[in-house]
Amino acid sequence: MYFDTEIRTRRIKPPRNDDGGDSNVSDQLSIFKCPRRAFRYSSTYALEDRELVAAEIYIFMNCAELDPYIEEFDSVILQRNPRLTDVQVEKERDKSFATWLRYRDNKEEEVDPNSLDDHVVEREVEFDDEEEWTDDEDEEDDEDDAELDISSAFDDEYR
Repeated sequence: MYFDTEIRTRRIKPPRNDDGGDSNVSDQLSIFKCPRRAFRYSSTYALEDRELVAAEIYIFMNCAELDPYIEEFDSVILQRNPRLTDVQVEKERDKSFATWLRYRDNKEEEVDPNSLDDHVVEREVEFDDEEEWTDDEDEEDDEDDAELDISSAFDDEYR
């Protein structure tokens, strides 16, 4: 005794949060393709830096499209230090995979040297304008400039 396909039963009932939309959209990453429906009202929440990094790691590790890059990253890490355990490789992946992926992506892009030079010149001009503006300020702001120098050195370390 079988029911008609139009009769809702447990076996053919749509999932609870299925909004009935098309979940096979090709331009989305697999992690964002699941059918969904809002549970309640929506709200906006700004993530702290720590939470943002955790969300980024979660998305990277659960997105099927990034699996080849994760394997490549793991092989690079293991080539540098073959004695690492799986736990140590996982910790290193959590710590520096996002930075490595950005660096790898930028490294593979074709860059026109002329456009790069123009970009550097524009940044230098902007920086010179900032220096002229800060010359009139008092000594307390010089301490802030030292902090900026430290942060730029920190950024250069990860490039």
